Amino acid sequence: MRTMATRLSDFRGRYRHEGHTLIEVLAAVGILAMMLVLMYEMVEGIFHATRNQSHGMECVATGRRALDVMTIDLQNGLFNGNSTLIAPTNASATNLFALVTNRRGSNSSSTPRFLAVSYSLNGSNQVVRSYGSIGFGVMSSLSSSLTIPAAPSIPLAKGVLAVKALAVTDSTNYPLSGVASSNWAVTGSYNGHAVPSGYNAIVADSAGFSIGLTNCTHAIEVWIAVVDEQGYGLLKSSGKLASLVPLGSDPTAWRAQVDAWTIPADVKSGIHIQKKTIPLP
Repeated sequence: MRTMATRLSDFRGRYRHEGHTLIEVLAAVGILAMMLVLMYEMVEGIFHATRNQSHGMECVATGRRALDVMTIDLQNGLFNGNSTLIAPTNASATNLFALVTNRRGSNSSSTPRFLAVSYSLNGSNQVVRSYGSIGFGVMSSLSSSLTIPAAPSIPLAKGVLAVKALAVTDSTNYPLSGVASSNWAVTGSYNGHAVPSGYNAIVADSAGFSIGLTNCTHAIEVWIAVVDEQGYGLLKSSGKLASLVPLGSDPTAWRAQVDAWTIPADVKSGIHIQKKTIPLP
């Protein structure tokens, strides 16, 4: 019969043959951990790209919504001897432009027939559309466009870093605000009507629309730079939003200016610049 010592020796031999050393176990655990880390990074990268894409789509949709609403107002604008498109005197003003648009309704003088609409950029980086009704019998919709009570409205776009409107004419494109040109009447009156305070740029939609105008304005070109919600939150929380150099008067140079800003790359990629040319009726 085999002794107890012999049996114990055989058991130890089988254990050494069938088992794994501590080094082998640690190596396997290390490899598994590396695989899990790589899988986590890959999944996190996918989620990060999906989030950025979603924020980018939301940002583009925000800018497009503002441009689409402006298009409806401008293409339904009233352009006649008593009404035209006006813009602020100061290029740095928060007001963008104002006009009177058609609205279907009764021809009765006691029933509001038109809408006076103005666009502005408020202190919270939002494009706001304000409006109010004008009666059908109003003689001067131009002077009424900014003196009637403006109804409170929901901002059309948020996270807006800049908005620029240009008059597309026969010869060149002029900024709507800040710079006088031969395309604007800057005498303080228009066809006998006083221009509202703070506004002196009047854009005509056809040649001979007003005495002294030498160019024909065919369309309004609107540029808008919008940052996505995540990027806007990061800029605001870090205090960089107030310190950013404002985008200049030439919107074609906006992207180069954004790329020169000292902000995170993710925020830069979340800034979208859109342009739309809106033909006048």
